[in-house]
Amino acid sequence: MEAVLEEFYAQIVDKLERDELIPAYKRTQYREYVAIVVEGLCGPWCGQDKRKACEAAILGAVTHHNRAVCANGSVCPLGKHHDILYVMARLALDAKAGPGPVSTLLNAIYKCEKTLEKLFEGAVVGSKVARMISGRRTDFGATAAENRQAMAFFLDRVTRTRLLLDGQRPADVKMGSYRASPVVVATAAGDVDAVALLLRYGAADTSVRAAIAYLRDTADTHRPLSAGSRSCLEILRRATLYEDSYHSKYLKVLQPPALMHLARHVVRHTLYANFNLPHGIRQLPIPQSLVSYLNLEC
Repeated sequence: MEAVLEEFYAQIVDKLERDELIPAYKRTQYREYVAIVVEGLCGPWCGQDKRKACEAAILGAVTHHNRAVCANGSVCPLGKHHDILYVMARLALDAKAGPGPVSTLLNAIYKCEKTLEKLFEGAVVGSKVARMISGRRTDFGATAAENRQAMAFFLDRVTRTRLLLDGQRPADVKMGSYRASPVVVATAAGDVDAVALLLRYGAADTSVRAAIAYLRDTADTHRPLSAGSRSCLEILRRATLYEDSYHSKYLKVLQPPALMHLARHVVRHTLYANFNLPHGIRQLPIPQSLVSYLNLEC
């Protein structure tokens, strides 16, 4: 299997034009092509397990990419050799690939770009804005809901492998074009669903505070917060012990946290430290009402 995939990447990817995979429709075409190859190779060696075959294809693409980097003096040549990683990112989502191969893939992307922006921007700002900013379509669907599902998939996989990127968790890595972490960008966009998703997977307290500071600065301009911004502020407050004496016409002073909120913060912090957010919450011997409370749903 590995030998066939290695030959496939050598014969197909190496013969592409350098920028051939930049258009989204081209990446879709090659993803479908790879899927057909994987389907044909899904034999007894993997127990007819298509997901296992897809994971082998993902790891094969990362290996091929790393060889191109080494051949280029340890500098990523970008173009087709790098864009193939995004082809495999969508393949990983479709195949529900396991944590190991997905984390290896995201680590390879980060090493070259120092961001995971292209994976998350469709979820936090929407596909249309993402295309305006980065100049390319997202690989994970035309709607924000589809992109959030993709972000949840990637966050789940990297949490389970305890992946750190230069000491940061993927949910806190700055989005290069936006110069802020995903939760701050989602807050600026007023997307409470994206904010909630990032918080449930344990966005760092520094990111949460930065998002609240953004809303405070917005209120400082003497204009009311939008409904979306107010909803973002409400859930951000649930995720931190942030206290401030700040007061304005549009952003009232925060009250000291309640004991129940302090308890939630301690439990979530413990789970976060052990890479157990959010899936560890359901393993606790607590009633459903407290599960919802710990998940920041109320």
